[in-house]
Amino acid sequence: MSILSAVYKDKLIGINEYTTDMKGSIVCKCCDSELRAKKGNINVHHFGHVSKLKCDDWYYKDNKGSWHIMWQNICNMLYLEYIMIKNDVKHIADIFNVEKNMVIEIQNSNIDKQHIENREKFYENMIWIINLKNLLREDGDFNSSDSFILLETILLCLKQIKVFLNL
Repeated sequence: MSILSAVYKDKLIGINEYTTDMKGSIVCKCCDSELRAKKGNINVHHFGHVSKLKCDDWYYKDNKGSWHIMWQNICNMLYLEYIMIKNDVKHIADIFNVEKNMVIEIQNSNIDKQHIENREKFYENMIWIINLKNLLREDGDFNSSDSFILLETILLCLKQIKVFLNL
């Protein structure tokens, strides 16, 4: 699970603020487990659980790509990876706009109908930012019939027509 912010000595820090003297003292703001900074040359810099724990089963992908992080970097760090709790169930929203009480979910990879429905039911007031660029060829047509089916599934599943499609 790629995490961009963590807690160090009761203070929220971003991955870019991490220094090696903090090693062993960084914890997840969702589950309080120890985190490790991952600042190599290949993947986007992020924190990851030392124990490989997944404190939110909706964060099932290990690595957020640069497109996803670009969108999160637009926001104040306090709104990123916002912990939402309802009926003792905890999930991490990509972005939470406190003033509008609205979740913004950023989706760069395939997502099935059940995941879309579950997130919309849990978050209620939300919008999606969906990257469709990888589904389209340069001429604007779909890469494959699977790409069209994925787009159709996403659009049919979204209960609220509050979607920004990045093309």
